[in-house]
Amino acid sequence: MRATFVPAGHILAAAHIRLTVQGVRRHFTGDLGRPHDPLMHPRKHSV
Repeated sequence: MRATFVPAGHILAAAHIRLTVQGVRRHFTGDLGRPHDPLMHPRKHSV
């Protein structure tokens, strides 16, 4: 497993994390929106 922190750029010291496991990458961020926020819609779930 490899974890890479990527600067988010919009907030001082904020970062995204990219995980790579056996060639499969997943990118996680806190900017996923909130259920009742008119500007940042919540993430759509996918499988």
